[in-house]
Amino acid sequence: MKVFIELACLIGLACAIIVIILNSNLVCKFALNKSKRKNDMHLFYFRFILDIILEISLFMYIGFIFLMEIFPDIVQHHLFLVVIFGLPFSNVAAARSIIALAIGVERTVAAYFPKIYQNVQFKYLNWIVILGAIFFGATESFVLFGFCSYKMEIPSMCRFFGCAINTCFNTFWSAHRTIIFTIIINLSILLSVKLFILNHFQLGVTNKMLSEANRLALIDVCTVFIFDIIPAVCGNLWPTAYIFAFDNVGPYNGNLKIIGCSIESFIVSTVIMRSKSKTSSKNSRLVAISRVTAF
Repeated sequence: MKVFIELACLIGLACAIIVIILNSNLVCKFALNKSKRKNDMHLFYFRFILDIILEISLFMYIGFIFLMEIFPDIVQHHLFLVVIFGLPFSNVAAARSIIALAIGVERTVAAYFPKIYQNVQFKYLNWIVILGAIFFGATESFVLFGFCSYKMEIPSMCRFFGCAINTCFNTFWSAHRTIIFTIIINLSILLSVKLFILNHFQLGVTNKMLSEANRLALIDVCTVFIFDIIPAVCGNLWPTAYIFAFDNVGPYNGNLKIIGCSIESFIVSTVIMRSKSKTSSKNSRLVAISRVTAF
């Protein structure tokens, strides 16, 4: 099983690098380019940045676990690094969940109340959401060391973040994840129903301005549900099952999250680049037509 764990860690590390590269490309080409920014994509741009930070923290976390498998005797005296590397990943993941929640609310409002959406100044609300997400992510450290009085008492056989933290923080962590992701899924269902009705029963009714953002929001929910929520739920329901034991499969939660992020990053990059190429092609045709008309 040690070989399988090492292989799983290597796959996770490779996927983390892929996510960092793909999201860095999106940030450089769109988030930092004023001419290519879209008003309804600001939260997505910040999420791309968060994904880069998340994958860097996951890379260090999974990398340390990989080193624990390769050099167990040396790393055994530095188990506190499980928390040092695992907590930043948890902080960023918590901040990302708030951004995902805000995107879900924004997309649902845009789909059901388009007039209200067009009149709201989301530029200022987005900054409030971003600051709130950062604050929420940072509160995890306060809860762990302050409210839960964590003392870095790590069991000698512990090799991942989940068993290194105490019951108090684990309860807080599980509660806020459950609440946030339940709301996100319900919002996604509402959004999917609205889009289905518009596309199949209200012929001629389109919303091109929101189509790309809606697709990205639904893609994010699908990957989170498949690679994050389902494994976590199954792991809690069957904690003694062979496929959910760390000694057999390694840090499956972190690895599955990285794999999900890499798949999502590839799909998102494809959607955005394809949309950009279509827009550029359309603009080129319009320019050509205008020139011909002018002559």
